[in-house]
Amino acid sequence: MWIKGDTDRLRAILNALAIVPRHEHPELPAVYASYLRDSRGLVVMEAVDGLRLRQVRDAHEEVAALRRHRSPYVRGAVIRYLQDFFPDEAIPLALASLQDRHFIVRESAVDALDALDAVGALDAMRLLLNDPHPHVREAAQWAIEHLEASAGDADRKHRKHM
Repeated sequence: MWIKGDTDRLRAILNALAIVPRHEHPELPAVYASYLRDSRGLVVMEAVDGLRLRQVRDAHEEVAALRRHRSPYVRGAVIRYLQDFFPDEAIPLALASLQDRHFIVRESAVDALDALDAVGALDAMRLLLNDPHPHVREAAQWAIEHLEASAGDADRKHRKHM
């Protein structure tokens, strides 16, 4: 691995490297990919998010393989990665992740479904309005309001063109 150090420092370095212009350090995607196998979940999350922020689509297989990682932070990062590059794969994963045992994953799933305008997920999201975690309830409320407004706009446009 390219960088060694304590977890917090390593996370900060990986996060900061995501903003380095691509042409300045073309080796960075390989650096991020090397941390996908790290034993620390938070480091793996930063690696996945770094690949996403650097728009590295060709790490798909390695990232998708982490969808059942023990760390909820990694599972959430996988949803974000797929949301950005592979929405057809992200939607069913996010729908299934609404049932995840950890609130971080449920919240990430709601955010992804909202970002992807997954109006078909509204009923599943309504169930989360009673989630035990306040962050999930808040994300669900916001997403439902946004998706209902989006669906209403689409209906109005459709009727206008009839």
